[in-house]
Amino acid sequence: EAAALSVFFGLLGAYTLMTTFPGLVSWLPESLAAALPTTTSAGAVIFGLFAIYCMTRIYRIKARPFWNHWHTGGAFFATLLILGSLALGLVFGTASFLAGNSVGDLLHLLSWPLLAGLLLQGVALAVHLRYLERRGAEADVSRVQMLTTYGKTYIARWISLGVLLMGGVLLMAWPPQDGWLLLAWAALLGLALAHEIVGRALFYVLVTPTTMPGAFFWNNKYFEAHARKTGLANMPQVGVVPDSH
Repeated sequence: EAAALSVFFGLLGAYTLMTTFPGLVSWLPESLAAALPTTTSAGAVIFGLFAIYCMTRIYRIKARPFWNHWHTGGAFFATLLILGSLALGLVFGTASFLAGNSVGDLLHLLSWPLLAGLLLQGVALAVHLRYLERRGAEADVSRVQMLTTYGKTYIARWISLGVLLMGGVLLMAWPPQDGWLLLAWAALLGLALAHEIVGRALFYVLVTPTTMPGAFFWNNKYFEAHARKTGLANMPQVGVVPDSH
């Protein structure tokens, strides 16, 4: 992950410098100077996607059943599509609007990856919930906590996802005038940021580790309750004190 991110930022920085200050490469042969921005930008895209893939692999371990599902990769790449589309649309749309140009075509184009990200996240969330129930044990502990302790937050996440999806479809099908379109796009970005922050918080809060020999899950109340309920606490290697009565 660190190596991929380093290469990504290096290529992105090189592309930014060459496009902002073309004189930096003007001394090179014309064909090479013309090819470098395209090459570095393409490399940045490739290594950026590879870096996100590496991030997902960090969490795909058997000791964390809540994370060890394709939902993790789906959520990460959905975030890329959702926030990336909205942020790019707002930045370049505002610049185009201030220059006196129409922003409708740009935002219509970016609506496609936005909707793709929202659909990907919705499918990943639904399949993940079913997986947690089928997987049982620690995964089901996470599911129960998600639907009880954090139930309202989880429901709010689904509602915000639905609002974002409907908003994206409406703006694509019946776009208002440019000024109002940008304001609506900014509102979607604000809602998407809140939606993603809450989703990422749940991603870390709800994980319950599996039992490993010699492991002591101090301060993990979810696992302690699960161990006592299922009888795991009667095994000394689990490291959880069983109920005394």
